[in-house]
Amino acid sequence: MATNIYYIPKEQSIFITSNFAEIQRRMDIGMYPITEYIQTSILDLNQYLIRGIGFDKIENVYFQSIKEIFSKYHFEAIAFHETTADLSDLVLNVEHLIIGDKSKINLSEKNFKNLKEITFLSVKTFKGKILGKFGNVKKLILWYENKKSNDLLEHFPNLKEFYIYNGAILKLTLTASPYIERLQLHRCIKLEKVILPPEMHLKKVIVEACSKLDTSNLPI
Repeated sequence: MATNIYYIPKEQSIFITSNFAEIQRRMDIGMYPITEYIQTSILDLNQYLIRGIGFDKIENVYFQSIKEIFSKYHFEAIAFHETTADLSDLVLNVEHLIIGDKSKINLSEKNFKNLKEITFLSVKTFKGKILGKFGNVKKLILWYENKKSNDLLEHFPNLKEFYIYNGAILKLTLTASPYIERLQLHRCIKLEKVILPPEMHLKKVIVEACSKLDTSNLPI
């Protein structure tokens, strides 16, 4: 399948995909909202105001061929969906990193500048590794965390906000991230207990559809 680059005026973002025919089909049948995509090239990106970029079904060979141009941009968000990308010699200036389904990307803080927030849309299908700690990230969102929340928290010691959606975890331990102020737990149907550090900064906790959870030690 051919890989093409599109500009989305409504979002002021770049979308790079090898799967546009499927996106067009879903717009045609009403599964996706009708959105304007302007096909462009890597050499013409300087014509546009770009706030974000998304990669969809991209292989690393293609990513390596275009990656250098992105170092000069400051992105509000970068998203990787079903994409394999080696970031080892790249520094991306981005505030919010989104890791979608089946993406194979090793993540290291040295490859990012100004990164404040990371969202994993499916921890269960994430094929990469997290290398070292992300001391500057303040917000972490996990979907389908596959009982890996406690291990992931070890990499984010300075979080202020932590959200889990559709979790399978039994016991959540927050001792590795003692500065969390906002905690949200949604549809963690097996979760029974949250272990807090001796000094906790929790100010806001939202619990939804976590019927087994003992909330007696949480400021709800």
